[in-house]
Amino acid sequence: MSAKFYWYPDSDGSLSTLTLAKPLTELHETRASDRITSKRGDGSSAVAVWLTATRVRIVLERGLSAGNVRDLRQLEDHLQRGLPVGFAREHTKAWAGFGSSPNRGYAYVTTGGAAFTNWETASLVSGDEIAIESGAPWSEIEMHAVSSVSATTGTITLSGETVLHTFGGPVIVRHRDFYPALRMPDDQLGKPIVSTERRLSWTLDVELEAMPELVQAGYDYDTFKALPMGGTTAPNNQFNQVGSTLQKLLTYSTKERAYPFTAARVPGL
Repeated sequence: MSAKFYWYPDSDGSLSTLTLAKPLTELHETRASDRITSKRGDGSSAVAVWLTATRVRIVLERGLSAGNVRDLRQLEDHLQRGLPVGFAREHTKAWAGFGSSPNRGYAYVTTGGAAFTNWETASLVSGDEIAIESGAPWSEIEMHAVSSVSATTGTITLSGETVLHTFGGPVIVRHRDFYPALRMPDDQLGKPIVSTERRLSWTLDVELEAMPELVQAGYDYDTFKALPMGGTTAPNNQFNQVGSTLQKLLTYSTKERAYPFTAARVPGL
């Protein structure tokens, strides 16, 4: 299994990838909510959830190569400046697509097919687990197992399961261990992502946060086609102002829309 980072050092440049030398020690996912609870005199309460974000802790203990260490120093600087990266625990499962909101009871979820084909040739097969996520302000998530995937329509049939609730807005459907857009949270700034034992062995330990604005950006840009983000070569000029890099795609989500959604603007653009 090859764990892999995806990132664009330049907002108008080509894709860089970083393949870790060994399988991960740990990939731990949590949900962090920004929630306010107010209590009334009669004992009742009101809850406001501003945003629920998926946090991912990526750990590889004593398994980094010298090249990994050099590349991770550059990736760390990229993250510290608030810029996004993608990550897959297994690069052959770097699959994600966008679609409209599924309803409770659906035994399937509709997508436009693989959206990140310029990153990897990835696929979903029976038995794989997927995450269905909506963007802000809903920030809903469900996990399901895959029965089959239509190569022509992008529709994913669930394995003996149905969608639990009606989602509030467009969704991204991704392999559960693929995170197309992650950023470094403010509370992780200043913490080194690589540590060493007398330079004899090196450990990666980083906690990142999923960027919910990716859902709306991908859905708005082109729901039913692969995103035109550049691969290993520089992207075409016609896409430079829209979705040629992860940074460009995320800024595309700031355009006006009918949904009650406010995207975080990526700095440095």
